[in-house]
Amino acid sequence: MNQKINGVLIAALIMAFLNGCSELTTAKPAAESAVNSFHEMYNSVDFESIYADTHNDFRAATNFESFSELLHAVYSKLGKVISTEGQNWKVGNYNLKTSVFLQKKTQFENGVGVETFNYRIENEKALLIGYNINSRDLIVQ
Repeated sequence: MNQKINGVLIAALIMAFLNGCSELTTAKPAAESAVNSFHEMYNSVDFESIYADTHNDFRAATNFESFSELLHAVYSKLGKVISTEGQNWKVGNYNLKTSVFLQKKTQFENGVGVETFNYRIENEKALLIGYNINSRDLIVQ
């Protein structure tokens, strides 16, 4: 009986591991696609849709008004996104939760900034859990 329980437990662990591995391979492309969507909505000044696509943890940490103020400030000073290129990335699985960190050097109409996106992957969808922008142009303009 004990061997039967051990066998079932081992099979369950293997299935969880394989599921985690497949999620890790699809996590970065899902997050890259989410960044593209973020920038499309940003360029359309559709900050409500960006906020609606965030993870519950993001919405618990900041309300729409605060997040919208940040994006409006970035948009009013730097303008639309022209292009973006990857600077750094990391995918990790901690406590059976897959997270993706993407750092992008982004060229805006009126300057440049380094954006940091943190996503949590749930049901194969990347949900924003953190956003930051560092930009000298944002401060001095």
